[in-house]
Amino acid sequence: MTSSTGSLAGTISSSSSIAQTTTSSSDSTTSSSLMKSPSTAGSIYPPTTDKSSTSSSSPSTLPLYSTSSPVIPSTSSTMALSSISTTSSSACASPTYMSPPEINDGKRGLCFTHDNYTQPWSLSGQNSQVSWGYNWFSSRYSDPSVTCQYNPAIEFVPLLFSGAAPLTSIWADNVRREIDLGATAVLGFNEPDACFPGASACMSVSEAVSVWKTSMEPLAGTVRLGSPGITNAGSGFEWLDQFLADCTACTVDFIAIHWYANMYAFGYLQSYVRQAYERYGKPIWLTEFGYDYSEGVPTEAQVQGFLKQAVTWLDEQEYVER
Repeated sequence: MTSSTGSLAGTISSSSSIAQTTTSSSDSTTSSSLMKSPSTAGSIYPPTTDKSSTSSSSPSTLPLYSTSSPVIPSTSSTMALSSISTTSSSACASPTYMSPPEINDGKRGLCFTHDNYTQPWSLSGQNSQVSWGYNWFSSRYSDPSVTCQYNPAIEFVPLLFSGAAPLTSIWADNVRREIDLGATAVLGFNEPDACFPGASACMSVSEAVSVWKTSMEPLAGTVRLGSPGITNAGSGFEWLDQFLADCTACTVDFIAIHWYANMYAFGYLQSYVRQAYERYGKPIWLTEFGYDYSEGVPTEAQVQGFLKQAVTWLDEQEYVER
């Protein structure tokens, strides 16, 4: 997981996580740094200053985003947007959410921290490959200082970050609203196998099974259920193996995974994604991936070179759904 940096913290989820500068409504990428520092990754809950447009029950005690780290996560193609220039950046009318008339086509998606960050990506009919997004929370939300409408061509995917009571108590109502607005899938816990402060769910398998059965399983058959999003930090597969073994009669429609390493590890990315598919036999969502900057800061050329290689390969793999 990652934290926002004060500019745009977003991530394109279809085959990569990059820092991107957008000057029009197209999907062109011109800038750089996709990085993650587990030790300094910030809190992932949405801002608590205004939840009137999403949920009246979001508690004010939830932590705000940290600005201590230039990290931005990646999903099945999560592009981190560390800087962005767009005509949609100024304040606009109060947000009004609508069910999209047509969703963009493509695997790629966004990890974002405010609804207006979805605006730079083109709407349907403009050849955008960005079709979905998520914000590590169960509903959309807007910063009251920049209240732009959520891009209607991007499907929002709710995520149940952990089993914390302030999150599970509003989960069902928030998801119901998002289903009415076009959501077709939800994501399970964020990095339950890891305990990065403020950035990971840090859950035991037994806790995860219990919360899954009460909060996630009731949605089976209504939307597709994504597995807990495990890391490549060492014990992710083992954690998920145990979860799937213990969560009897539980529905998991696709496997969510995260991956962070360095710019020279493209082969490692390939083998990790393949291993996830071969191990579980279900569609893969790479819901975060990027550069672990604890190994040093890459150049813009290195980032773009890696992303071109990674995105191309991920788009070619039929089993990589997003």
